[in-house]
Amino acid sequence: MARDEIKDLKKERDRLRERVQLSLGAELDDVDRRQLVERIQELEQRNTDLDHELSDARNRLITLERRLRESEDDLTAARASLRRAMRAVPSK
Repeated sequence: MARDEIKDLKKERDRLRERVQLSLGAELDDVDRRQLVERIQELEQRNTDLDHELSDARNRLITLERRLRESEDDLTAARASLRRAMRAVPSK
């Protein structure tokens, strides 16, 4: 009888051990999933921020390119005006 009881207790122990292992595994998986979800949310937010920064940088680039063209036009006009002024000055 004692041997049968020991066998039964060992079987019960093994079943309980398996349940604990499964339970712990599920807890660990849940922690990993939560961490992954948090990391994904962080990455999505960072991506959104970078998209905004890129858009702002493009807008600044467009503005700077426009200002550069205007400055080049002003320089060309100033050079032409200087040439005309130099021709208008009587030579000695």
